[in-house]
Amino acid sequence: MDNKHVSAIINTLNEFLEDYDCEVKQDKEFAYYPAVSQITFALEVSTVFDETFMKFVTERHPDIKADVFLWSFLHEVGHHETEDDFDDDEWECYMRSIFSCNDDMEYYNLPIEAAATDWAADFMRTHSSETKILWEKLQPEILAYHKENF
Repeated sequence: MDNKHVSAIINTLNEFLEDYDCEVKQDKEFAYYPAVSQITFALEVSTVFDETFMKFVTERHPDIKADVFLWSFLHEVGHHETEDDFDDDEWECYMRSIFSCNDDMEYYNLPIEAAATDWAADFMRTHSSETKILWEKLQPEILAYHKENF
């Protein structure tokens, strides 16, 4: 569903991503697609995902207070920024492991997932004013989208 709020969110995120040679589009979930340098984002709330992901990031980085949308988006940027930190063997191990995890917390602690989360946390710590500006642009559009659609 494309509307003025979704367009504003996409424009804001793509403007942010200009420095990262990456693009964003709306989809059903947050994800990173390395072959096309694309990040997808979701505006529908997934209670189970939100709760477990926020539990993970809060335990791992208790000093950072941020919305799940911001955490999720920057986590995906973190995948883009850290993908070259892992060699082919590590990627193969990751691809095998994602299907054998017993729960979400085990998945989030996989080295490639944890690296993306740590990148997001480090970004929010070292670029706090940029993060604040990004969120100040996104939050009203996200809230307006939810008000109109849910």
